[in-house]
Amino acid sequence: MSDAEDIQIQLGTVKTRTVVQERAWPCAELSTYVGAYGDADASELPIYVRLAALEGIESHAISSLKAEVGGALLGGVYRHEGKVYVQVESYLPARNADEQRARLTFTHETWKQLYDEREQKHPDLSIVGWYHTHPDLGVFLSDDDKFIQRNFFGEEEQIALVVDPVANERAFFRQSNGKLPKLPGFYVFGDASSSGNIETVLDKMRTKPQAAPRHTPPARNNPTINRIIFAEPCLNLYYFLPRMMRRWLGILNAETAPRISIKNVLIVALLVALVYMFVTTRPAPPQELIHIEYAKAFSAAGDYEESVREYRRYLVHKPDDEAAREGLLAALKKLSAENNDVSAVYENEIAAAREAANRAARNGNFGSAYRLYRIVAAHTQEGDDRACESVFGFLAGSIASRPSKADADVVLRFFVGQDIGARIEETDKKNHKRAPKSQGARYWPPW
Repeated sequence: MSDAEDIQIQLGTVKTRTVVQERAWPCAELSTYVGAYGDADASELPIYVRLAALEGIESHAISSLKAEVGGALLGGVYRHEGKVYVQVESYLPARNADEQRARLTFTHETWKQLYDEREQKHPDLSIVGWYHTHPDLGVFLSDDDKFIQRNFFGEEEQIALVVDPVANERAFFRQSNGKLPKLPGFYVFGDASSSGNIETVLDKMRTKPQAAPRHTPPARNNPTINRIIFAEPCLNLYYFLPRMMRRWLGILNAETAPRISIKNVLIVALLVALVYMFVTTRPAPPQELIHIEYAKAFSAAGDYEESVREYRRYLVHKPDDEAAREGLLAALKKLSAENNDVSAVYENEIAAAREAANRAARNGNFGSAYRLYRIVAAHTQEGDDRACESVFGFLAGSIASRPSKADADVVLRFFVGQDIGARIEETDKKNHKRAPKSQGARYWPPW
């Protein structure tokens, strides 16, 4: 897996909201100078960053080229002439974050530090987004970055800034129509007296770093070598063949014995290995089996989010697999205990398992219906699911005792026209016939 695919950024369960206010563009003020980085005019969401905030973020990014750093963007969201724009006035570095090579963790303590500093230093500003670095990895949003942006900064006017301090690249991202496109540019503004500083910073940001020149050692007065002859290494068969074979081949001594080049030996060995690989290659397992193995592995490792993704991909091919349904619900139950936002997904998957059980029951597959209802009942503890589990378990032969009339009435209400009552009576009679006779009693069980 590449470094870009291994990037993970985790945040605490904190959500921010922004308020759109009416304010003129920063460029409308005569005392303000505005410069552009990239194609800022083509951006759907104009972003204005104050020079002091940009210089602080760039300095924070350069401070660590071996680990990711990040923080919060402070400012406001405004509207002028019917168009919304974001103005970044300051920033707050995350000082208590867990900074690693391709991972940055914002814990609850980190968010508490950010919010405390905002209340103390910038009570009039809001958190309009976040920033982090990808040292020598490029400017992009990984899958985890996209998850964070959609779940913690889901408004269209909330932004994410990614900086690569090694490649001297940076870009903003925002959510638009369910996607997270990279914005083509942004504006940098400040006092008119600092216009020279703004242009100097922009020129520095536009300059690509040059590769370091290769070191050339100084010339020395060494003697000139016109020709070097290397003897090709060989294998002398005199030392590898047994005595009887040497006599049969007429090899008298090591000087007259034939030699085989090691290069030829390696070529033959490589060809034999390739032939063996093609001859013994087994067909690749079906794609759905790969998904179920990944799901079990992620679940065993405690990565329930990835386990849920793999279970869903598998259930697209095998929607009636009871073991996969049980594993998916178990993983979602773990996630819902940690994050309340997953509860709705958990309930939807329970409903999907219940629908699969209903489908199996309508098709007459009572064994599969019983197993699926048993899984659903274990997660819901509802009486209707328990009733369906009891009835279909009895029809499938997995439960010996006849279901109660209340349970049978529940199933008859849900499965009208399926002759469930007649099937219960028929199964009951078969159980009586199979039961062993005993002295003084008719049959067992005695109902």
